[in-house]
Amino acid sequence: MKKDIFSYLDENYRYLNNYIRDFNEELFISPHSSIIKGKTFTENLTREACKLVGYGLLNRMTQEERLGKLEDEGTLEGEILKSFHTIRMLSNKENYADVEEELEVALNIHKNIYKITAWFVQTYIDSKFEAETYKIPMPSENKVYDIELEVIYKIIKNIKNTEDTIAKTQDDDKENEETMDIFDINEKEEAENIFEDLMIESIINNELDKKCLIQELSKLKEYSKETGEESGEFTNLEKYMNIESEIEEKLESINFSECNILTLKDGKVHSSYIKSLITKITDSSDLNIFYNSYIKNCTKCSNCDCCPIKANYELLSNENVQDSIVGLLGKCIIKNKITISTKELINFIYELIVPGTYIDINSPMFKRKISKLNNLDYINLLMPNIIFNHKRLSFIFQELNSLDPLNLRNQKIDDFIIEFNNSKDVLSYFKKYIDYPKGYLDKIKDIKDKKTEYKNIRDELLNLFIRSYYLCGKGDVRK
Repeated sequence: MKKDIFSYLDENYRYLNNYIRDFNEELFISPHSSIIKGKTFTENLTREACKLVGYGLLNRMTQEERLGKLEDEGTLEGEILKSFHTIRMLSNKENYADVEEELEVALNIHKNIYKITAWFVQTYIDSKFEAETYKIPMPSENKVYDIELEVIYKIIKNIKNTEDTIAKTQDDDKENEETMDIFDINEKEEAENIFEDLMIESIINNELDKKCLIQELSKLKEYSKETGEESGEFTNLEKYMNIESEIEEKLESINFSECNILTLKDGKVHSSYIKSLITKITDSSDLNIFYNSYIKNCTKCSNCDCCPIKANYELLSNENVQDSIVGLLGKCIIKNKITISTKELINFIYELIVPGTYIDINSPMFKRKISKLNNLDYINLLMPNIIFNHKRLSFIFQELNSLDPLNLRNQKIDDFIIEFNNSKDVLSYFKKYIDYPKGYLDKIKDIKDKKTEYKNIRDELLNLFIRSYYLCGKGDVRK
């Protein structure tokens, strides 16, 4: 008999076994990835079961609907059905409180995957198959993980303690059975699984309090993706942002340059509408959900001196920066006659603040990753660089890339570049000529003491300075 239960899948279901291999490889490195692999494995295993009983793959059904179909048919019941639903509920939860909870969930999913795979093998592959006792995975002592080994072992110990408690409950029930048969079979099953049920329920119902501005900012991203057919989940956000559905319909298909959204004043492009969307997010008002979250959470966060999200939010609160951004968008709209909807604008504002392409904000480890950003990464994730150098984010950023101040060259700029490159303290230029929020560059304030790194990122600092000067420069750098 084959020792590895998953090896039974190799002959006809090798793609399923590949998911398990990936699951195991990522388990202690990125539990979030393992959860996704586990979900994909389970859904595909369910489809294969549906196919084997004559329903086809049922690709258009949800996992819950497929399980309901198999339950009605009598294929799934009892503990196996429960394991399928446990995996479904745990993997559908979008956010977890921290990486410890995420690993706990991944390990719980692993155990239930073992159960349902044993059922599948015995039912459809080898009727004589007998599964060995499940063994919880253990990390390798020779590998380096993002999660500390001490934390991993603590979680595993807690899970084993829970299993021991369940086993003891089962043993106690057997002893009681020998003296008197007072338990109904259903009551016994409930007693045997009560601890496991409570643990799963706790994981599912424990909503993540991110204690971070991103919790509110994410609503902007979700709203920008919402379609007209979807529910009115974002009604309160629309009311606060002063977005009317009728206005949104009009703005979906017209060019801002063809209406009164844009105006020309003192030779500069203005838009009270675009600016109002920005100020609704940055306004220092008690009614502003974003600002309230910033004050409550970001200013007290352990990452407050090294978080590009906080830094970008503060920079966007600068009225000169807002006017510069509106002017840039106006140039794109007029010059290239592009169409920008309100939802695209809101997504654009979100992307200005949150470098989501580079920081996975849905991972409970995102705060830890922010704390480990090196100086170069931090510089690249600041708003002046995002605006002009991240053209893959959307068509708006692609248009803005063509307006990158780095493309402008004249004698004055060339002279300044020479002066900047010859300076022993380039950060002093930022203090003197850039209107940054307080602490905007605190993350790199000691970089000149690190001579090798300082030398390596001077070009990036120059790029940041030129782009920042365009947005919020003060004074004449050549005086």
